[in-house]
Amino acid sequence: MTELSIVPAGAGAGKTHHIQETLTQWVRDGRVRPEKILAVTFTEAAAGELRQRIRGALIADSNLSAALAVERAYVSTIHGLGRRLLIEHAFASGSSPQQRLIAEDEQDLLIRRSIEENPALSELSRNLAALGYQGSFSSDETAEDSFRKKLLGVIALLRTLGPRGSDPAMADFVEASIRTGYGAPIGKPETLAAALQKAVDALLQAFPRSLADDAGSATAKTAFRENFRALKQAQQLLASGGTDWRLWQKLRGLRLSMRGSPTPDGYDDHAAAVMLAADNLVFHPGPLKDAVSHARALVEGAQSAMTDYETRKRELGVIDFSDMVTNAARILDEKPAVLGAIMDEVDCVIVDEFQDTNPIQFTFLWALARKAKRALIVGDTKQAIMGFQGADPRLTVALTQQFETSPLDRNWRSDPRIMDFVNALGPCLFGEDYTALAAQNASGHETALEVIELANKRGARSGGKPQHFIADRLLSLVTDDRVTIVDRHSKALRDLEPRDVAILCPTHSHCASYAAALRALGLPVRVAEGGWWQSKIVQAACFALRFAVDPADNHAAICTATLGPGATPLGDALGALARDGRIETPELMALQGLWADSLATPVDRLVHQVIQVAGLRDWCDRLDDPAQMRADLLRFEAEAAAFMDAHRDMREASGFYGQSANVFLGWLENKVGLKGEDLRPNPAGAEADGIEIVTWHASKGREWPVVVVCGLDHKLDPRAGTFSTKFPGFDDLDHVIEQATLAYAPDFAAPEATARFLNGLYPECEETARRLLYVALTRARNRLIIEWPQDDDKVEPPLPITARRLLNDGCGIKLQGNQITVGSAHFPSRMTICGKEIPASFDGEGRVRIERNDREPRFAIERRAVGQLAPVISPSQTIATTRPLPLQIETRPISAGVRLTGSDLALATDKGTAVHEALRILLCRPDLRHRVGQHCRIAEAEVELLAQQAQALRQTLNELGYSRLHVEQPIEIELADGGRQSIIVDLIAESTNGFMIVDHKSGLIADHTARFATYWPQLAAYIAAVEFKAGKAVQSVAVFWTETGELTLGQVLCGTNELSDLTTPDRGMR
Repeated sequence: MTELSIVPAGAGAGKTHHIQETLTQWVRDGRVRPEKILAVTFTEAAAGELRQRIRGALIADSNLSAALAVERAYVSTIHGLGRRLLIEHAFASGSSPQQRLIAEDEQDLLIRRSIEENPALSELSRNLAALGYQGSFSSDETAEDSFRKKLLGVIALLRTLGPRGSDPAMADFVEASIRTGYGAPIGKPETLAAALQKAVDALLQAFPRSLADDAGSATAKTAFRENFRALKQAQQLLASGGTDWRLWQKLRGLRLSMRGSPTPDGYDDHAAAVMLAADNLVFHPGPLKDAVSHARALVEGAQSAMTDYETRKRELGVIDFSDMVTNAARILDEKPAVLGAIMDEVDCVIVDEFQDTNPIQFTFLWALARKAKRALIVGDTKQAIMGFQGADPRLTVALTQQFETSPLDRNWRSDPRIMDFVNALGPCLFGEDYTALAAQNASGHETALEVIELANKRGARSGGKPQHFIADRLLSLVTDDRVTIVDRHSKALRDLEPRDVAILCPTHSHCASYAAALRALGLPVRVAEGGWWQSKIVQAACFALRFAVDPADNHAAICTATLGPGATPLGDALGALARDGRIETPELMALQGLWADSLATPVDRLVHQVIQVAGLRDWCDRLDDPAQMRADLLRFEAEAAAFMDAHRDMREASGFYGQSANVFLGWLENKVGLKGEDLRPNPAGAEADGIEIVTWHASKGREWPVVVVCGLDHKLDPRAGTFSTKFPGFDDLDHVIEQATLAYAPDFAAPEATARFLNGLYPECEETARRLLYVALTRARNRLIIEWPQDDDKVEPPLPITARRLLNDGCGIKLQGNQITVGSAHFPSRMTICGKEIPASFDGEGRVRIERNDREPRFAIERRAVGQLAPVISPSQTIATTRPLPLQIETRPISAGVRLTGSDLALATDKGTAVHEALRILLCRPDLRHRVGQHCRIAEAEVELLAQQAQALRQTLNELGYSRLHVEQPIEIELADGGRQSIIVDLIAESTNGFMIVDHKSGLIADHTARFATYWPQLAAYIAAVEFKAGKAVQSVAVFWTETGELTLGQVLCGTNELSDLTTPDRGMR
């Protein structure tokens, strides 16, 4: 290497301009020929812009031949460069020059296929719960999904290491990191388990029942109930030799005597003994063994899946994006002649955004740069925030420490007042290595800094949320004619428009909440949102397509009829299907006409026909947000075309054979399950007028006139269960990847054990938080608005890592009057101190909105008047009735009472359910009496009493003339809104003349008549339902009180006297 220039370029420092000027000067001086430039960027847009700038500068020099020669230069992305080298030197490397590049979704499908068909991983996935994998109710993610996501993450990390990632020693490195981090285990597993078992047995022997019944508060009842359940589970588990470390952890926190809920004498001593034995979990050798086994299985399983994936690619003759870099790096390392040939064709190597390289990319680019005649490496470690994609900024930091750097020191983006504020924060965030940037723009006449101080914490249950106050402030800004900005291109003042504003949030969930608040005020929004697959128009198109190729698919017919343009009521559709065997609607009849030719019609054409004949495109205009619906439908058509264009071998390798409509839908459902594939398309294009909401990560490399930085209270703490790359040192950058190892931070049941691993990750996470904060604060050109959250009030270490804490504790920032103070520097700013209540702009009346023609429509074109709303009440919730209470109400004892006392049924609802279930069995199938105790979790003595009640109830009703019993009779009723609900009546006794309704109730009764009256509205609703269904009168109603064995009866007016229409279900009896 004859000349190396490393240029740290801060935010807005003009790095692209610097690269252009440097290259142009080299060409002018004759040191570099234009066709021998090798320049690498990380996006196609950046590569195109750089090529255009170089060409423009040479044209400005009247050097047309040099400008034309730039077309032959290596100016591309890193992946494009890798592929070009693989093609040009294919024969030297022994590979085919005709390998097809597969798309990322094809790559993910192939990897998933390799995982699913891997025997070792299949065995591992059979016991996911024991390994800590759980499903999520909020996202519908299963334990299998969680495991697959973890495994895909390990595969992605290993692939960033190139061939080193396949080294079998990786599992050994992971094991060593776990054993080192855990520390020396204490004790033998069998001895520790025996000690805990002895303590648990002693406690349960002394206190065989839960203390919940005698607890003085609801909190205490819940705690004692959960403690008792955990103790019983532990007793059984330990006796069988099993292990459950989460259960051990529960036993470490048993509730002891407290004010208001004292425990019996001796309980606290036994509980303390259990907790003392369970505390051995912190250094127990068992969790260590399990963590090592789990981590090794993940690494070795990932490597096995990678091997299978590589085999599949070779058989198909394809490569993926990672191969472009990995294979090219391998050629440069193994074939010095190839590297020499490339260097003979290159006069200089330029690399942009060098801080975003992962280990194998660094190895590839550094192999070129260190051998080049001259090299220019541009990057900024302060903006190295792409670690979640595998980038490793430690490599670039090591490079800047080993070689002399020439940092850029000017900023061409931001208002000087914003840049002064950032420069004041810089040394606090990054130390003495921070290079201050001198702003080159003139100060504007508007406010440059603004703080919105929140009164409520983000999780407050009442009052205004942060997004409400931000939306309210932006509404006032974009509707104020006095607010102007400097146009980026014309440099002239103009009114602020929604597209000039960006909200930067730490996560996508934050983005969604701010988008909802803006939309509530009628502000146009641009945000990447998920949910395309579940979009109403997409689901309707899927079901319509299924029906078109199979008219016998009744499920598709029902969904098309009820979800589609016709909006057939579900009851009508089901009724037609039951009555006629088919549903006749215009849409279904038109779709059925496509069936004859559907098998011979290409899917993309068939999708177009389905959309046309079903009227889905016109239907978009009658749905909420018609523009978005049309965009969703257009993407569905585009996906059909992409399916047809996909290579057959790739589809089959992914498990999808053929090109039928059903195969297409299966392929599409798999695809949208991949990360980032369920995003809804922007209906108005990238340049639409709207406030843009993006994450801090996604804001990198972009800028806006007005930027709002939100979510400074979001925690960026290290997380357990993560793998990371480790390097023993960075002295030899030429071979640094060959020394890479893996480490793992397990998620143990004992938080102290987990903390031992996370403590070592805090410095790296804090550094990432500083970089994210820097990126977010440097995106604004004219105005920077900071949402300032409440303090988190944490004082005990480890303190949470948040941007607010970095600013407050690390930078000493203070908000005083109308200025921000950082150390001794003061910065004028507009201060808004929010109240606790939601802003008035959200009240509805007098709400300020942007004019309709200034924003994209978000409501259906077709509007309908909303009628008066009526309450919809089910019989069990009825509290009033016009039917008069029976005049004669009597109570008679018929059997002994039953009160369940078992500890297995802690809640009153559980006890009531057990009584109902037992009576059902004993009334319907008395021969199954021997199974009732185990099935209902009640004692044998209680079963005997309930059997006596069932016999007495049957005899009493027979004496009253009701010889036929319908037990737990289901009846479908119509609600006030036209919907239907199935109710279950405990017991309907039938005579030749009418019915008696019997409802079972538990609980002690002081006044039977008064309590009967409180249940009368519910019973009256049952009477109406039975009489409507059966066409025969209900003559009597009764409540059977199970805890006293008494029957309260009331006579009602008789109605019609016809034969019963009720059908006794299988569980009924005569």
